[in-house]
This record gives sequence, C-alpha cells and structure tokens, in this order.
Amino acid sequence: MSTTENAGYLTVWDDDGSSQLEAQDADLIEYTVDFTTGFKDIDGDGAGELLSFQPPDNDKRGLQVVDTSGGEATLEWRYGPDEPLKATFADVDDGSPGALVAYTTLGEVRAVDATGSELWTTDTDLSDAEATMIDVVGDDTTDIVLWTGSDVAIVDGASQDVTEFSIDSSIRSVTDYEQERLVVETEEAVTVIDLDGTALDSKSLQRQPSDIVTGDIDNDGTIEIIIGFSNELVAYRPNLAPEEPPNPLSDFDPAIHGFGFQNWSGEGEFNPPHNHETIAEDTFNTQFEQEWLPELKQNTSLPLPASIATQIADALYETLRQGPENVYSDGHCFGMCLAAQQYFENGVPDTLPAEISAAADIPRPTGEYADIGGEIDELHRSHALNSNTAVEMKQFLSPNSSQNETAYDAEKEIEAIRSAIKQNGTALIGIGSSPSTSPDDSYLHQLVGYNVEVEGESLESADTAYIDVYDPNYEADYYTTNSQRLEIDISQPTDMPLVNNDGKGYIFRYQRFALVGPRRTDFRGAVIFTSKLWGDYLENVLENILGGYMIIWANSPVRINATAPDGTQLAHPDEPVDEIPPSEIVYLSEAPAGDYEIEVEGIGTGDYMLNIKSSIKDGGQIDKQVIREITEDETQMLTATIPENPDEEGTISEGRGSELPTDPGEPTFRDVLGVIRAYNVDGRYNGVKVSFRDVLEVISAYNAE
Repeated sequence: MSTTENAGYLTVWDDDGSSQLEAQDADLIEYTVDFTTGFKDIDGDGAGELLSFQPPDNDKRGLQVVDTSGGEATLEWRYGPDEPLKATFADVDDGSPGALVAYTTLGEVRAVDATGSELWTTDTDLSDAEATMIDVVGDDTTDIVLWTGSDVAIVDGASQDVTEFSIDSSIRSVTDYEQERLVVETEEAVTVIDLDGTALDSKSLQRQPSDIVTGDIDNDGTIEIIIGFSNELVAYRPNLAPEEPPNPLSDFDPAIHGFGFQNWSGEGEFNPPHNHETIAEDTFNTQFEQEWLPELKQNTSLPLPASIATQIADALYETLRQGPENVYSDGHCFGMCLAAQQYFENGVPDTLPAEISAAADIPRPTGEYADIGGEIDELHRSHALNSNTAVEMKQFLSPNSSQNETAYDAEKEIEAIRSAIKQNGTALIGIGSSPSTSPDDSYLHQLVGYNVEVEGESLESADTAYIDVYDPNYEADYYTTNSQRLEIDISQPTDMPLVNNDGKGYIFRYQRFALVGPRRTDFRGAVIFTSKLWGDYLENVLENILGGYMIIWANSPVRINATAPDGTQLAHPDEPVDEIPPSEIVYLSEAPAGDYEIEVEGIGTGDYMLNIKSSIKDGGQIDKQVIREITEDETQMLTATIPENPDEEGTISEGRGSELPTDPGEPTFRDVLGVIRAYNVDGRYNGVKVSFRDVLEVISAYNAE
C-alpha cells in the first residue's frame, strides 16, 4: 500500500495500483501525523484509521482519528484541544490499540484509548521538546523519547516511568538502535548511548546528515547505523562488544603461588643449612674467568691486561658480596621469585609431603623444608652471578653514567613484561634505583609480575601503567587481603621513570624496573647483549669500580711509555694481550684528569696507529686514534689531555704538554714528591726524564715561594 498527500488531498493505492481511498478534506487530512505506522484498525470495523491534527489557530485543533472505511475519510473522534508534538498508534491498554501523544509545550505524554478517552498522563521536565516513538525500554511496548538541548527524557509506555539524563552536547536527533540503547546525533558525532546517557561508541561527523536510520543491512545479526548525506550513504557498525572485566593476564595468585614465608637474609629469622652470608672468592673467580671474561673480551675493543681483569674480578666480588647491591647476604629475592615461577608452572617438588600443593603451603625454608631453602639459594646464587643478568641489572636498573641512560626504554620494558606474562604466565621483574635520582641510596630487588594494565586506550597514549606483582618480602598469607602493584609514571623522561606501589613500601626508593632473568629474549632480540651493551658495561665497571682508567695501545714498529699528570708511570702488562706485545700497551687504574705524556719510540720505520681510551670517574673521557710515520730510533712525544669536566671530550696534541715547574713559586709539594720519585726510579715527570739537577731546581723553586 502507498499514499500521497498534498494540501488536504489524500490518495491510497493498493499494491496492484488500484485506488483504495481518495479523500479531499483539509480539516481531516491537511496535517497528517504519521504514515510510518500505516493504517491501524483501532475500532474493530475492519477498516484502518489514520492520525491527523489541526494546528492551534484552528477551532478544531487537536489530535484526530480519521476513519477510511468505504473509501472515504470521516472523522471518528478528536482529542485535544492542544496541538500534539508527536503521536502514534500503539498498544496502550492491555494490548488494545490506541494512541500515544507527546505535547511540546507542556512536557506531557498522554495515552488515549480506541474511543478517544484519556487513559493516563505523565509529566516530564522537558518543555518545547522534540520527540520520537520507539520501543527502547525493552518491554515490547512503544515508548516516547523527548529531547531538548542536551537533555533527554524517556517515558516507558507500559509503566509510565520517566528516565531523564543529560549528555555533553546539544542533540539534533534521536534514533532507535536496539532495546535499551539509542542513537543520538550531535553537531560533532553520531553516538550510541545507553539509557543513562553513557556513551558506548561514537563516529565523528564532518558535516550534518540529512537522515539517520538503523538496521541489519547485511543480515549478520548486528545492527548498523546508516547515515545519509546529500550525496552519499555511510554505514557504520558500532563497536559495542562488552568490556571484559579487568582479569589478570595470568592465573598466578600470590596468595597461592607465593611462598608461605617471607624473604630472609643470612642472619634473619631462618637459619638455612648453607652459608648464605658470603661466597668463596675462588667460586666467583672461576665463574668470572669461564663466563664473564670471554664475554668482556669478545664485546669490547679494549685490550684487557690480566692485572686489570683481576682488578675487575676483585672489585666485582667485593661489590656483590658486601655493597648495597649485595646478592649474597641481603636476601633471597632472586631465588624465591625464580622458584615461585617454577612451582607455578610445574608444581611443587614431589618430594614434599602430600598436603603441600602450592608454594603457599611451605611454611619455612628450614627444617623438613631445608631442601626448598637450598634450591632457592642455588637459584639465587647462580642467576645473580650470571654475567648476562649482571649486565641487565647494571644497564637497566642502575646505570651510572649518562651515556648508558639511552639503553633504557620504559614503554618497551612494560611491553616486554606483558609479553612474557602472556607467554609464560609470569615475568621476573627487577627494580632498582638510578644514581641520577638516588646517588647515595642504591638498591636492587626482584619481583614476579602477573598482570599489566595501562591507564588509557593503549600503552602509546598512556601516562601511567600498573604491574601487579608478587613481592617475596611478604608471605603468601599477606596477599589474601592485600596486594602489591607497581605504578609506573611513563610520562617522565625515559631516563627517569618513576616506580611507586601505591605507598606500600617502595615509594621513591626504586626508580627503575625491567624484565630480567633467563627468559629475557627481549624486545630487542639478540642485540640485548651486543658489543655496545657489554662495552658500556665494561666502561661502567672500569670508571666506577676501578676509579677510572687510561689504556693506550699501539702496533709495530713502535714501543710506548706514558706518564700520568702526577708523575706515575703507566704500567706494561706482563704478557701479550690479544697478541699485542707488552711494550705496545700501557695502562693505569684510578687514573686522574690532566695531561698524559706519551713517548713513542720507533723500533723500525713505517706507519703506526696509537689508540688512546680513558674515562675518569667524575671527570671527562677520551677515545682517540692517532696515525703517524716514524723511523727507527726516532722518539715522538704526544700529550693526551683528559678534562676534569665530565661533559668535555679529551684532546691529543703534539709534543710535551708541559715542562718541569722550575720557576720560583711554581712547583707544588706534589711536584717536589713527583720529581723525587721519578729520579729514584730513573723515570719521567711531566714527560721529562728527571736528572739530579732537575730535582734540585724544582726544590729550589718550591723553597723560593
């Protein structure tokens, strides 16, 4: 059936084109309310009625029901006298057909039965509103949605309950989407909202649509929104998938998979049957020689004399054994975390009593559970001494020089931790303080992460990330009513991410976090332990543990000697290093800033290359190469200057940097001691071979002060 209306004329055709109704009556059909509901037989006479109205300036104003039986239009009844904003046929009285009417100036909604008698009236707070009639509440009755500005009122056609709310923008139109959801058009967007005004999904608008309808256009069971413009249609499928509750990425539960005892030290509450307070130096030296030293030599260009390697081993041993990063006597956090991961994945050892089903059931690491304590200690020791782990901890948790800060990326660490949790159920996390923020308070600690959340739509746009962790400093029972969560402020510069845990213990003590341990395959892949990181780590060790260094090496046909600013002669190694003869290498630990006099003696004729590398603790550095020609028995002098300012790069110059201080008042007491020491060992001071006469002149100049 189709209809045509024009200035009081109404024609109705059947589907075969035959005329069913031709009417001309301005009083009845000039203002037809709604054809979308078709004709509805509300009086049971077998013929359909339609709705129309007369405007307020007409003495017949109000809602009209027009009978169309017999092919003519006759008034069945009128309800008014006010002009309705919107009206529709609906089941309004126990399933009987009638009309629902909304009034624009009164903020009212009324229901009228099949005879024109009023059934009920409901007030809303919206005057001068617009309205639409749809079943949105979800009770299979027609409801009324009114709106004005940004305010919305929904009247339940069945119960007459009124729901009112506001949204953020002024509304242009409202369309039904599906039960308990609406589509609202504003100037900025088309948005799906629920019945309290909460936005569920939105599509931005660049121009105003001419119409908006909804429907399942591809028959896939999902309602699309069709937006009509003057020259195109846009079909938009809202993303209304229900939000999943914030479930962790893993089934790990610290109340179950954490240990029933807390982290302990060698002198704590427990007394495991092993010497945890220290470790034999030869054990460490063996691991250093077999694992650490080959890595260091393979990944750095520095020739490392045996004495320097020994100094590194000794210094590392003392640092690890006694320092603030003590991995032997300050606790078992590394081992407890690794063991908790293993027991979570594989179950507790079958040697335990049958009633022990999880780590939380193990009450202590001693007595009948001493084997657990021993396993934790072995895991702790072996991984803490692992060279790769040491580089991780130094580079990513407590870098000590500015050039190493760039190796750290907070966002990538979070992503690596999240990936590890997805793959394995947990991630071993190290946290540490950065000397740039805590220069006098350096700590390292290990945790087990089992969930990552970000504040925002994605990690890239988030300012804050959260990592739920098991901290072995708390026993499993603690986690039945409490939790530990790291709060990562990733809006900070990448060299200073801030780690908090909601005020429960860490606060500002730890500023760094990273994925550590044997499963760090890493977002950087194989490059995690490349030459650069190992080289940076070695320089960090030489600079901070050995108090700075200077290494100079050359190739034939020369031999070299060098003198430090205080007159100290740089040492030659006792044996070749990386096939470089001892005469072509000199080195010094605890090297000071200043001028280094370098004597190059030709033992043949040809080109030679001199490598000079130094980094001074709290001072500058130099990394230079010099290529020269030399003849046999020729001596050339160079001066390498290491600045005291750590932001400055050292320089190389020809000749001696300075002569002996022999002007009256020029020498210092250190100069006097330096020339005397050089004379006694037949050596040099300030690059000058010191004679007895030189000693007298320097002493005389000092006394002249």
